[in-house]
Amino acid sequence: MKQISLFLCILFSLHIFSQKPIQGPTPKWVTEVAYDTTVNNDDDAAYYYLLSDKQFNAILDAYYAHIIVKVLNTEGISELSDLTFEFDPAYEKFVFHKIEVLRDGEVIDKLDLNQIQTVQRESNLERKLYDGRLTSIVNLLDIREGDILEYSYSISGSNPVYKGDYGNILNLQYGLPFGKIYYRILTEKSNPPLFQYRNNASKPEVTEEGNIKIYTWSEKNVAAKYYDSNTPIWYDDYPQVYLSTHGSWEDIVKQYGELYRLSKAERTQLKKLIDQNVSTPKDIELPKRKQIKQLIDFVQDDIRYFGFENGLSSHTPESPLKVLNQRYGDCKGKSLLLVELLNHIGVEAYPMLVSSSKGEIVGDRMPSPNSFDHCVVNYSYNNQEFYVDPTISNQGGGIEKRPFPDYKKGLVLKPGVKDLVTLPFNQESAVEVQEIYDVNEINGSGALTVITTYKGSNADAIRADFAQRSNAVIQKEYLQFYSVLFPSLEVDEKITIEDFRDTSNTFKVRESYTIDSIWQKSSDNENLIYVELYPLSLESYISTTKSPTRTSPYYISYPANISYDISVNLPEEWSAEPVNISMESDYYEYTNEVDSYLNKVNISHTYKRKKDYVPAEDVAKYITDHEKIQEELSYFVSYDQGLAQGAGGSGLSWVAIILTIVALLLSCYGAYRLYFDYDVVPEIQNVRAKPIGGWLILIAIGLILTPIIILVDLLGENGFYDAYTWSTLWNTEGTAGKATVFLVALELMINIARIIFALILVILFFERRSTVPRLMVILFASTAAFIILDAIAAYAINGDVYTSEDNYETAKEIIMSIVRAAIWIPYFLISKRVKETFVNRPKNINKES
Repeated sequence: MKQISLFLCILFSLHIFSQKPIQGPTPKWVTEVAYDTTVNNDDDAAYYYLLSDKQFNAILDAYYAHIIVKVLNTEGISELSDLTFEFDPAYEKFVFHKIEVLRDGEVIDKLDLNQIQTVQRESNLERKLYDGRLTSIVNLLDIREGDILEYSYSISGSNPVYKGDYGNILNLQYGLPFGKIYYRILTEKSNPPLFQYRNNASKPEVTEEGNIKIYTWSEKNVAAKYYDSNTPIWYDDYPQVYLSTHGSWEDIVKQYGELYRLSKAERTQLKKLIDQNVSTPKDIELPKRKQIKQLIDFVQDDIRYFGFENGLSSHTPESPLKVLNQRYGDCKGKSLLLVELLNHIGVEAYPMLVSSSKGEIVGDRMPSPNSFDHCVVNYSYNNQEFYVDPTISNQGGGIEKRPFPDYKKGLVLKPGVKDLVTLPFNQESAVEVQEIYDVNEINGSGALTVITTYKGSNADAIRADFAQRSNAVIQKEYLQFYSVLFPSLEVDEKITIEDFRDTSNTFKVRESYTIDSIWQKSSDNENLIYVELYPLSLESYISTTKSPTRTSPYYISYPANISYDISVNLPEEWSAEPVNISMESDYYEYTNEVDSYLNKVNISHTYKRKKDYVPAEDVAKYITDHEKIQEELSYFVSYDQGLAQGAGGSGLSWVAIILTIVALLLSCYGAYRLYFDYDVVPEIQNVRAKPIGGWLILIAIGLILTPIIILVDLLGENGFYDAYTWSTLWNTEGTAGKATVFLVALELMINIARIIFALILVILFFERRSTVPRLMVILFASTAAFIILDAIAAYAINGDVYTSEDNYETAKEIIMSIVRAAIWIPYFLISKRVKETFVNRPKNINKES
């Protein structure tokens, strides 16, 4: 690559030296235009254009420009001290006529060809395109406030590919004030252009001189028209005149379609080259679908995107023979190669012209080849139309789901095509981010695992990034990204990737970090520490640019489909205030949910855009909505060390312990009375009790497990004995917190009573006491009642915090308790086995009997 760059530098240096601008007189066909030196600078501009005079001679294929501008302040001096002029030396000749400064009635000549630098700037170099255009730079010394700068030049020649056709756009207003805007166009009477007037553009004055038709526009005292920030690149509300000699899109298809056709000899030679370099006999036997995919992958990945687009090459593709041999080409060359490869296997395919940035308006403009700046491929398979961009590498998704950019409109260079085609847009792209925080201890260290799954075009983009850069470089970049939140962040494990290119077209990236100090101290409360959980990757989509009085649309990147899930595993049980936010308009959707379970807190964000711009009248609401969303992005897991210490630290809650002791004393007393004093006369008396058997064995197992299950539930769920949980609930603003405390206290005491009741019932069950049937009925009925009433109370206090999953689990528990009661209560009331088993009575009762 270094050798190629050196070669290009030498080549371009020689090229530039031979194509420098020259100096000459004003062409005779140009008309002199008068102007007023009065400055109407209501916009406080740094400089003021007294005259913009532009004339075009379609007969001679020549263009003339004459500019007069007055410097108004020091900013204007800075802006006008360097003038730049661009031209294509492959077919254009550039001539300077004058560069002068008028100062205090004196004319100062500033035109010195020896002081003019001509360079090849290659503004599209980052896109791997060399267009060959030259830029002449004039550095003006000693420009002062109040100077009037006047310069004129002409360019003759046009791209041979146009074959005498031409087109242009005349702007009748700009972002700066003008004293006068003048246009003059000379054409042959027999070949006049077609016109399109936009945004109330004025029509020309038309005159004739022999066989020449002249169109003239003269606009005076034109105020500046400013664009709003973040305006879509395709939007233009300046008064404009479009002109073109192309009468229809069909004309362009006929003219430019010829550039993409090979001769019979070229096609024969290409066929041999394809057989040698692309396909093998084994490949030929592949199903047609796989052959298509293989050829697309080959052109996208193995043929580099790189091209010279100067002169004829700006519109004419390189031969696919040359592209295949050199293994690189621009969009036209790669597209034509893919077309020929597909045709080679019997798939009908054609090049298609598109606009990479202005597809939104191509259909509204008059036909012109300059409406397009990119070439892609249209092919037919299985009675379906498919579109593919050969310049995008590392794409996945087969042929049906292969992402295709939102070019909106395209012109297929197929004989007989008369109009633009509306292009489909594959929106199956998304980014799913999972951040898992493991907090080792309160006010201690932690770990962060990030798993990001890219889908569709997002997968293509990240796959290309990993293909072009090393994992080490990307790892460093990602580390710096997350260090914004956690300065003590360090890499734990190397970044890993999983690529599912040929199946689901997803790309998964896994990152692993350690955080030495995950907790931060509050600046307002010395006892308060917190962990901030912020969806960094989502921020760029939510941030907006304010625009107070907007008149133009607001550009938004599209598509955008992001889901962002953050899970925090804490060292103890945690009660997070639930959040459930949903916002939606015609342009976006956003949700934010927060819930907690045991020692885990879950935060979920989703964001999706529906369009690529917002109309001016809806921008204010859009920005306001996104400011509200921005306020919801941060979530803080906070811990008040002062409250925890006041409630007995972060260990056992004395309140829970006292309640447990009280419940134990009362329950044990009740159990004592049940065992010694409670009696039920059995229906069958004076018989020996049958052993426990049949369905009663299942009951026995369930009965033994019941106190164990309740005890595990008490010790392991909801923080019944956690001091911080009780303190947090009690100090929560409003009545909900304190109401929850009373509900939790009641649940704790009832569950203690249930444990003791179940234990005494186990003893009575195996002694086959006559009280068991009635007590079992009470157990099943009270359990169902407790679950139902507890759910009603919980929803009455904090109904909005429960998720759909919580609702499902609660409903399932209620139904199961009711079903158990419905089955076993009748069994204990009517079963003969029960009546013959549970006949024993307390010893003191038996003696009295």
